[in-house]
Amino acid sequence: MLPTQSSASINISTVSLNRNSPSYSESRSISSQAPDKSNSDGTLKIPPMKATPTVSSTSLQNAPGLRAAEAYIRPSPHATNGSVLTYIFDLRNCVFTFTLDAETPTSDDTATEIFLPDYHFPPTNTSVEVSGGKWRIDTDDIGGEKMQMLRWWHGAGEQKIVVKGATRKMQAALEPDEDIGYLEQCRRILGNILTLGR
Repeated sequence: MLPTQSSASINISTVSLNRNSPSYSESRSISSQAPDKSNSDGTLKIPPMKATPTVSSTSLQNAPGLRAAEAYIRPSPHATNGSVLTYIFDLRNCVFTFTLDAETPTSDDTATEIFLPDYHFPPTNTSVEVSGGKWRIDTDDIGGEKMQMLRWWHGAGEQKIVVKGATRKMQAALEPDEDIGYLEQCRRILGNILTLGR
């Protein structure tokens, strides 16, 4: 029988000081002279920083620069009175559906809060349907930014809210330099794939 060793005394990793071992590394310098600066002057130059903007302010006003805004600016529950069952944002139809299960009805100071980006849900073009209760859309100042919040006071049990916003028209005629939206990019890519597959 082989003698047993405790696992604490076994050292699997070892350091090799053998110069012929593949794990041995040695730093060597061929020359002890200082580096030659004549061939490195051009590569070490740092371009000066400019204080002028690279894009003119008129081009920023003409193109909003929100190419993928549809994809990342989305409504979402912020604070809920109950357990979240589902929430879905249908980008194509601009419809947000949210279902929760509340043990108790909401009180005046504990409303369920939903972030509603005004990009998709402008105040003049938003409709709200609830299974029960009352709701209100407020604009809050959060960290110096204006954010649109929907507050919903509902009863106990399973509750549902559907918020419909502004649907964006397909951009048929675009200027060559104009940004297109994320959804339109996806539609065009899918159209190209289907056309190539025929």
